[in-house]
Amino acid sequence: MVFTGNYGFDWCTEAEGWRTVTWATWNDLKGNLVDTHGGRFNHLTGWASPPNIKYSRWCEAATDLDNATGNFWLDKWEIFYIGGIENLATLQALDEQDLSSGTINTLKTAFDRWKPVYPNTLVHGNIIGTESRFYNGYDTYLVTAKPDLAFMDAYEFNGNGGTLDKHYYALKTMRAFGKIGIGSTQYAEPIPYGMWYQCMSMMGRQQTQPEVCLAMYSPIAYGYKVLKGWVYSYNANIQTTYADVLFSNDNDTGRTAYFDIMAENNRQIELMGDTLVRLSNEGVWDVNDENGQIPAWSPSDIPEITDISATDDVVISKFVPLHEDFDGSSYNNETYFFLLNGNVPWADTSKTPANTAQTITLTMGGGITALEAIDLSSGAGAGTIETIPVIGGTVSITLDGGRGKLFKFQTGAPWVGFYNGE
Repeated sequence: MVFTGNYGFDWCTEAEGWRTVTWATWNDLKGNLVDTHGGRFNHLTGWASPPNIKYSRWCEAATDLDNATGNFWLDKWEIFYIGGIENLATLQALDEQDLSSGTINTLKTAFDRWKPVYPNTLVHGNIIGTESRFYNGYDTYLVTAKPDLAFMDAYEFNGNGGTLDKHYYALKTMRAFGKIGIGSTQYAEPIPYGMWYQCMSMMGRQQTQPEVCLAMYSPIAYGYKVLKGWVYSYNANIQTTYADVLFSNDNDTGRTAYFDIMAENNRQIELMGDTLVRLSNEGVWDVNDENGQIPAWSPSDIPEITDISATDDVVISKFVPLHEDFDGSSYNNETYFFLLNGNVPWADTSKTPANTAQTITLTMGGGITALEAIDLSSGAGAGTIETIPVIGGTVSITLDGGRGKLFKFQTGAPWVGFYNGE
């Protein structure tokens, strides 16, 4: 989650109204990663950060990358504030750059300097992911600069030509580059992929509540490992281009319904997180063939599922463990699948996740008698594995608009992310 510059966690001058987002607000939003958009970490509120929080930061100036000056390095106060460099999760170089040979070499120089100093930090650049022209040179960038993450931003819920087609184009394309990887032989050295997703209104267009959900859950369907939300907490002077949706005031007061929706999304996604980071995405399909960027689903894609019935758009994707040790030596080739309710009417601000919910009915073959899932409720069972019986060969699952859930066929195999060894 990023609160950009003086629009967020940074303390501002008295003339600017002392705008800030407090750690209490952050805790209620249930985020687990803070990005300051190039600002020093020790400019955040308080003398030191709360425990169990990871951080990301940027260095946007090409000259700083070339010379290792400016905010290229974390200073000693930042390292103290975040509790050590082990809490620096990602470090981004530049932003939305065309990948000329000079830029690629600048990024390579930065990554080569960063990797020994921050050995447990994922270093990466960032491009606009929604149009093919922005990927010119991306394959060369991967092989030459060797980032730890393939990374983009995609803000298509806007009033200047944004479309769902562009959103899904971005998701599939950056996924493909992550799979191709950084090796001289394609697919020999794949890397994880991530993105900035949108949680703001842009260019005169209000982002709707189900669209916020779709922006957060649809990357999961494609196997994205790092998700950062682009959020404003400051409205003045940017209303015509960007506008906050989480707060009604120019700070962290006046929380809107969007705040609660994002907090719930964060809560659910984090419950699935330990499993998702250990899975490899093997395919994404559109059940009702409603989006030209997603191939149509057929029963051969996940043979255990012989039919899927839904009124509106549904996306299904397949996952397998990244390594067989993640669920023990007694089981192999376990299949997980993610269901996404894509019923998100474009730009319809009357819609909510609840009133765009739909029930999806799966017909099972192969003797499947039950599914398993991580309990995403807010009750006592949250985060545990729940069993969902298959009755008469079918099972029905209801998902809010824009939200999704991870499932596994009940085979006796332990869940990846929950397995502690035999």
